[in-house]
Amino acid sequence: MEKRSKKQELIPHFTPTRIYCHEAAKDFPVTNRINKYWTNVEKSVYSSKSELDEIEFLPNTGSGGLFGVAKHNHNAGRSILVIKKDPSQIVVQEPAREGVVSMNVYRENNGQVFDVKLGSNCSFRCHYCYLYGAHPKNVELSVYVNTNLMKAQMRQAVINAKSKPVLFNAGEHTDSLALDPVTRLTSELVPLIPSLDNAKMELRTKSDGISNLEKLKHGGQTIVAWSIAPQAVIDLTEGENAISFQRRLDAMVRVQKWGYPVAIKIDPIVPINNWKSEYSQAIKEMKTKLNPKLVHHFAVGVIRMGGKLKKIIDAIYPDMILNKLDYSESHHGKATHPLGMREQIYKHIIEQMNDAIPNLKYYISMEDELVAEGIMKEMKESR
Repeated sequence: MEKRSKKQELIPHFTPTRIYCHEAAKDFPVTNRINKYWTNVEKSVYSSKSELDEIEFLPNTGSGGLFGVAKHNHNAGRSILVIKKDPSQIVVQEPAREGVVSMNVYRENNGQVFDVKLGSNCSFRCHYCYLYGAHPKNVELSVYVNTNLMKAQMRQAVINAKSKPVLFNAGEHTDSLALDPVTRLTSELVPLIPSLDNAKMELRTKSDGISNLEKLKHGGQTIVAWSIAPQAVIDLTEGENAISFQRRLDAMVRVQKWGYPVAIKIDPIVPINNWKSEYSQAIKEMKTKLNPKLVHHFAVGVIRMGGKLKKIIDAIYPDMILNKLDYSESHHGKATHPLGMREQIYKHIIEQMNDAIPNLKYYISMEDELVAEGIMKEMKESR
């Protein structure tokens, strides 16, 4: 194994097997930083997607099967790093989903949510990751480098919103911070947010790659959201390069000291043996270490997998513990736990969080609105 320098420890969980750069992205500052960081990794310039697919045996969409994606394709895709200038649209509005809860804490007062595409796919290997099915034709780990276009489209989104609250979700298509110590995309975006009318940004991560955030002028308008799970769940479901619960919590504490509000995403909740005590203990640890005044909200959710996504994940991780759990109910076309189990899971975690940090806003992610409203009403009345 290649010996790492201190410089390379900025991203200890991931080293690409090869770096590909689209010819249109060669001269961007982000590209230069990536190339300087991974000096010993082989690099190639490409001009077309078909060229990249042929070299790495990535998906041929005409081949049928599971989106035309085999196990090898995903292993190859998440092992390489592809530098791209930008997609056709970097900032895309994420409309509210009829009858389904989706980032509701940001949709109050007619708030609008926009996805900001920092890249696509992820350097982590969580067994339940929806990104395995979200980009079936582009399974490679990619980073977008055209920060000027990102900022221009964010400004335009705020103008179009006409003074309505705007939330920029920078963690829908990739982990916001996993590669940020090198790409430093946050150094361009975080200082922008305070200059925009009625806007906030959410960085969503399972990483502890926070080094770039310390000295940025954020104005409290960037929320750093962590996907949190007990260590027992991380060990069973998040792969060998996962960042530990303790390292995530330590990172949360540090960014709070730098004035950032944090959000706690307990999603997906995985009901392993002794799940109640495992999650309760994790919540107690967060209560002990976090500043409650700088916790913006929390969210709870469970695993939801479309049929094709489940087949892909089953093929990649045939022995995963998730295969032993009950996903017998179809919910908006996705396999998930029966309603009674979901209600039990939600109520336990919400109760624990309400005890740890009272009166904190929360939402039940991707659940039916009527179900979520009923649970939230019951939990409020039981306090």
